[in-house]
Amino acid sequence: MRLHSSTVSALVLGTLFLLAAGCKGSDFDDGADCGNALAEPGELCDATDLAGQTCLSQGFAGGTLACDNDCGGFDTSGCGAAVCGDGLVESTEVCDGSNTNGETCSTMGYSSGTLTCQAGCTAFNISDCSND
Repeated sequence: MRLHSSTVSALVLGTLFLLAAGCKGSDFDDGADCGNALAEPGELCDATDLAGQTCLSQGFAGGTLACDNDCGGFDTSGCGAAVCGDGLVESTEVCDGSNTNGETCSTMGYSSGTLTCQAGCTAFNISDCSND
């Protein structure tokens, strides 16, 4: 294939312009810029942008998901199993210890009383709730 001299001149001038503007070879990749906190095409995540993923969506019971430094995967070291009794409502827990996750006897349809959490953290104990 033979290029016309005006085409070659345009290519040379365009390259010189880009170099003068501070562009480098890595600027001409897939457009993804790992480290800019924006998950772009070609990245699973980027810094705090986890593309909607959580420890739960990654198969864990709870915790804090992070992004790998290369934006190609997730750091699940902060994820783990739910622990009933730690005061944190995680995964399938509806309550945990004294943490009723904002629920009260009133929100459960009763007029008074104290809502508590059952052992196992999967159900509320409404025995102290009443409609008196």
